[in-house]
Amino acid sequence: QLAMKYKFPIYGALIGAIFAIFGGIFFGVIPALTIFGFANTDPGQFLVGFGFAGLYSSAFAILPGAVGGAYLARWLETSERTPRDVTFHSLLIGGLAGLVAVLAFIVIFLRFWVDWMTAVFAILAIGLASVCSLLAARWLAWKKPKFVQAKT
Repeated sequence: QLAMKYKFPIYGALIGAIFAIFGGIFFGVIPALTIFGFANTDPGQFLVGFGFAGLYSSAFAILPGAVGGAYLARWLETSERTPRDVTFHSLLIGGLAGLVAVLAFIVIFLRFWVDWMTAVFAILAIGLASVCSLLAARWLAWKKPKFVQAKT
């Protein structure tokens, strides 16, 4: 009984972490292109920059993504939600998770130093986290019947 109660939130944490990793890897392209230039002639240098940017952004996004995914799964299983509710709530949770990840990066690596480029990267990361959260919530809503039995 207890295992069934936490099965869907654990699955939500896994899905949230996976979508956060994919979002972090996708986000890694933006700083790599910006820092190393769009017309870079050395693909190896770009790939190394992309690897580091994707790794750092994934590392900072995985825990907030997992917590957000678990929360969304728990929220989805409590009652039937309309698609509009799922969209709004998932974008909000994703934005908060992205904000946590960005603030953690700014505090740990940048030691509170923020310039305009960092602020733009932060806004892009928060937006991407919101979209990843929306995709994760839609996935969880689609898989909900496998985990949650309808209450009669």
